[in-house]
Amino acid sequence: LAADPRPLPDPAVIWLRAAIAAREATLARATRAVSWVQRAAFAAAAAIGLFAAPKLWIFFKPALGALDLASPFTGLPRAAGSPVLALGVSLAVLGALALYELTAVREG
Repeated sequence: LAADPRPLPDPAVIWLRAAIAAREATLARATRAVSWVQRAAFAAAAAIGLFAAPKLWIFFKPALGALDLASPFTGLPRAAGSPVLALGVSLAVLGALALYELTAVREG
């Protein structure tokens, strides 16, 4: 150790790095529970939504039936499926990804 020609680092820098690491560890420990509660709430809301969707459909069906959403897509073959269904699935997937990104814990 005494033969090492490199100078020792400044103690203030070592203390600052240790303080920052301790603060980050405290923040990670404090937000871990919040993140799990957010994920559990999202999962519960998704489960309740999937459970209640058939029951709520009777309220939305008359309103959506009045809209003529298929007219712009008359050239599509029937094998392509319903454009409203494709739009709904796309919105659900993109919404789930957006919520995941908003609630994801960043590391680093």
